[in-house]
Amino acid sequence: LSSGTSGHRGLFVISDKESMEWAGAILAKLLPKNDMLNHKIAFFLRADNNLYETINSSVIKFKFFDLLNKFEDNINELEKYNPTILVAPASVLKNMAKEQLKDKLHINPKKIISVAEVLNEADERFIKKVFKKKIIFQVYQCTEGFLGYTCECGNSYVDSYVEALGHNYGDWVVTVEPGCESEGTKRRDCEECDHYEEEEI
Repeated sequence: LSSGTSGHRGLFVISDKESMEWAGAILAKLLPKNDMLNHKIAFFLRADNNLYETINSSVIKFKFFDLLNKFEDNINELEKYNPTILVAPASVLKNMAKEQLKDKLHINPKKIISVAEVLNEADERFIKKVFKKKIIFQVYQCTEGFLGYTCECGNSYVDSYVEALGHNYGDWVVTVEPGCESEGTKRRDCEECDHYEEEEI
């Protein structure tokens, strides 16, 4: 389920394989280069979804922080979790930086990623200064998919957007021959994923 930042929520229906491919692609783009293991990712958004949880593994810990919870509760939990990577909307990052300045938050993530909102230049400078970072990374993703991100050099890149292709079925293959007193079955497999159709003959 997408969080619906634009006002339009979306539902993703994907296979386990597609879920793992998404996690691999996201992590390859967003984890610090030459330092891809043993991270604790703190992820702040309005809605969690199973796709995000795919990232959780024995070498990368993922914790979702619900923006609908009290900000103070999230800050206390964040302090305990002490993430190496912090992912949150720009306004939330700004409020965290204020808490850090007030000495109510004491975290030092290796990487900070702004999502779901536009990060304006004034807020970016403030967050950089408080957390002592050269770059505040940004990710642009929507219901249609991953749109763009900031690389390690601080440059922004736009991913190519590809419409869902739909299923591409091969020829029907008889899987059970019909008998004098029994039905048979035929099947055709999608050449792009694990989906298939089966019919009686």
